[in-house]
Amino acid sequence: MNNSESAAVNSRRTGQSCPTHATKRGDLYCLTCEVVVCAECLIGSREHSRHSVDTVRDTYAGRFQETRAKLDSLNSHIKSLRREAEKCLVVLETVRRNEASMLDRLDRLMAEAKAQVVGASKKYAEQLEPLLLTTRLKSHNRDRIVDKIDGLSEGEFLVQQAEINRQCDGLMGNSMYSIPEQGDGSDGIECSLLPKIETLHHDLALDGRRFIPLSYIDRYAVKWNLHLERTDKLLLHLDTKEMIDLRGNFLFVLEILDRLPLKKTRIVVSIELPADVSHQITRVLSNDFSQLQNAKSHTKDGLVRIKYGIGPEDPITERNCYEFTLQKYRNKLRSVRDEMIEWKKYNIGHLIMEVCPSSGSKLTALQQSPAMIDANGVRWQLKVSINGKGTKGFVGAFLTKCTPQCGGWYDFFIELVHPRSERQNRVFKGCHQFEKQETIKLQQFMAVVFLDKFQDNGTLHFRFGIKMED
Repeated sequence: MNNSESAAVNSRRTGQSCPTHATKRGDLYCLTCEVVVCAECLIGSREHSRHSVDTVRDTYAGRFQETRAKLDSLNSHIKSLRREAEKCLVVLETVRRNEASMLDRLDRLMAEAKAQVVGASKKYAEQLEPLLLTTRLKSHNRDRIVDKIDGLSEGEFLVQQAEINRQCDGLMGNSMYSIPEQGDGSDGIECSLLPKIETLHHDLALDGRRFIPLSYIDRYAVKWNLHLERTDKLLLHLDTKEMIDLRGNFLFVLEILDRLPLKKTRIVVSIELPADVSHQITRVLSNDFSQLQNAKSHTKDGLVRIKYGIGPEDPITERNCYEFTLQKYRNKLRSVRDEMIEWKKYNIGHLIMEVCPSSGSKLTALQQSPAMIDANGVRWQLKVSINGKGTKGFVGAFLTKCTPQCGGWYDFFIELVHPRSERQNRVFKGCHQFEKQETIKLQQFMAVVFLDKFQDNGTLHFRFGIKMED
C-alpha cells in the first residue's frame, strides 16, 4: 500500500465498539462470521474459538483495495463511453450543419428525375395517338383492298392490278394519312375509322344437329357464347349472362364460302347490348336454310366452310369493349389479392403422398401427414385415401383434431397441388365444429381426377389449412 492509500485507510473511523461488549473496542474481525469482535469475545466465548480472525485495520485495507480496483475499472468504462458520446456529437453536428444542403440536393435530384419521367411519358403519349390512328387507317384501307380483290374476277384483277399496286405503295408511305388519291369515287379507297371484325374459319357439319355451338373470343378478349339453330331458317342465339356490363352496338358477320376462291355469301346482323332480363338475343340469319345446303359450298367431306366473327360497330362501342375487358381483369386481380390475404390467416400443413395408382391397375392408397400445430398449439393431421384405376381416382380424406383444447368452429381447406400450374389446383373448402379430439371423414370429396396430371415424380402433393372462425 502506498502512502496516499495508507492515509486514506488511516483517515477512516477506527473507534467502532464491539457489537457484543459495548464497552470494549472492536479491533478484531472474524473472517468466518463476517462480524467485528473484541479480545473478550475470543477469550471468554467459544463461538469464535476456531474461526479465522484478523485485525479490523488489516482486513479493511485489503478489501478496500479490491473495491478500489472495481471503481477504477468503472471510471475507465465511463470515460470510454464519454469519448464515444463526444465522437457521436461531433458527427451529429457535422450532419446537422450539412443537413439543409443535402436535403436541397436530394429535392433537386428528385425533381429532375420526376421531370424526366413526366417528359418521357408525355412525349410517348403524344406519339402513341397518331401512331394508333395511322395504324387504324392503313389497316382499314388494306382490308378494303383485300375485299376489292376478292370481288374481282381473274380478268378484272389483271386490268386493275397496276392501280391496286399503286394504292398499296401509297399506304407504305410514312405520312400519317398515307391514303392514295381517289380517281373514281366508286373505286377509290375511303378513309374510315370503323373497327375491324376478325373472322374465324369453321367447317360446319350438316349432320342433322339442330343446335351448333360456336366458340369465339374477339380481339378485345371478350368471350362470346354463340349458337346456330337450324330449322327451316338459320337462327343465331347469343347468351349474354357474362356480358351484363358490356354496352354498345355490335355486328355479327357470317360468310358462306364457295368452292370458287373469290365467291362467297355474306350475312351481317346487328346486335345491341345490354340485352333484356332473359340474357338471350336471337337473330334470323337466313329465312331459307337451303342456301347452306348448296352443293357448291360443300367440301369433299360434306362440310360447309364458313367464316364468322362478331365485333363493335363503332369506335364508342370499341372503347366500351376495352373498358369491359380492363374491368374484368381488375376484378380478377382484386379477387386473387383478397384470396391471398384470406389464405394468409390459415395454418398450413403438407402431405406428400408417395404411393399413387399405377397405370391400368386398381389400387387403394392411404397415407397420413406429419402433425401440423396451429397458432393456438392445437395439433392437426390429414389422412388421404385414393381409390383409383389407371390415371383416374377418387380422393377421400380424414381431418383429425389431435388435442382437446380450443374447441369451436374452424374453417379448413384441402388442396391437391398441380406441379406446374397453381391455377389448376383442386381445392375443397369446408367448415366444422370441432369440440375435443375429433376426426371428420370426407369421403370422395373430390370428383374423378386425372392423377397423372398432378403427379410429380410419382408423388402427389396435398396442402391443408386450418383457422378458427373469427
